[in-house]
Amino acid sequence: MKYDYLTNDNLLKKIPLDSSSIFKGGVIEEVPLFPNQPRVNDLTDRKTFNTLMQLHIGSNFVYPKEAIAKNISGRVSIMFTIDKKGNVGDIKTKGPAPILENEARRIRHYPINCVS
Repeated sequence: MKYDYLTNDNLLKKIPLDSSSIFKGGVIEEVPLFPNQPRVNDLTDRKTFNTLMQLHIGSNFVYPKEAIAKNISGRVSIMFTIDKKGNVGDIKTKGPAPILENEARRIRHYPINCVS
């Protein structure tokens, strides 16, 4: 099996990962799967994961009353990692206001139940 990893100079590379491999730098990526999501191929797995993640966020995001009152709106970008146990970590957000970024972070407390 080969794993994608992003090098420090933002180049996506593939390496075989086995017990004799030494990995230095970058981030190893394997698309997480939702329960009952079969592994097909990298492209299909990513598309399916992204669709299911959007549904998860849409089902759990609660627009803050304070943001409504202050007429704050806009898109929040969020990046995170999911470990082998399905825990969400290393969350980074960027949005029009901290109140919306905080709501995006709050969703991490809802179980995603992913496996990698």
